[in-house]
Amino acid sequence: MMAQWLVIGVLAVVLIAQGGYTLVLRRRLRAVEQRQARQAEKMRQELTALNSAAVGVGQRLISAEQTLREAVARREPELASSDDREPLERAVHSAAQGMTATQLVEQYGLSEAEASLLSLLKTHTGDDQPETQGSMDRRAPVA
Repeated sequence: MMAQWLVIGVLAVVLIAQGGYTLVLRRRLRAVEQRQARQAEKMRQELTALNSAAVGVGQRLISAEQTLREAVARREPELASSDDREPLERAVHSAAQGMTATQLVEQYGLSEAEASLLSLLKTHTGDDQPETQGSMDRRAPVA
């Protein structure tokens, strides 16, 4: 009988220890849950701030794009004017007449690369152009 009481006593001690350990674990769990809740709330606040910042940047980008479109629209008439094309057309004509790249730079204010390009175009296409046009005129009509 004594053994039974001893087993019952040991079981009671184990049960009490287990209950105490359960309480400790429950407190730890609550502490972890509270910490996670605080972190989640902090992350929500940071996300809200980031979203607000992104909206602000987006609005500034839209404003900058609109300003750029307006600036381009104001410049289009200037870029399309014939006055801007005339010097280039005269330079092309002068290059076709045999003016050198250096002369084109001095007379028309072209860059050396532009003047060289015009001279090269004259060199490579100037002599062939009349023949090409003439051969196109002599083609037979397609039936």
